[in-house]
Amino acid sequence: VGGGPCRGPMPQMGAPRGSPYGPCGGGNVQLNENGLPMRPDKEQCLVYLNTGICHNGVACIFDHPRGVKPPKAGSFPIL
Repeated sequence: VGGGPCRGPMPQMGAPRGSPYGPCGGGNVQLNENGLPMRPDKEQCLVYLNTGICHNGVACIFDHPRGVKPPKAGSFPIL
């Protein structure tokens, strides 16, 4: 099996094959400066807004607006 990144037995980046949320979907999703999807028609990703990080990456179904800064090292309290 070969060809483009959307061929083969497994979808790319955890998004279901044909999903509008991943690189294999038909959606035209722009990425922010951190490489995360901007989806202005969706809810904002609360994890990203609070931490500056989204572990779901391009497969995340939520909006990741521009201008959110990753936290500085040591800025989180130790629990």
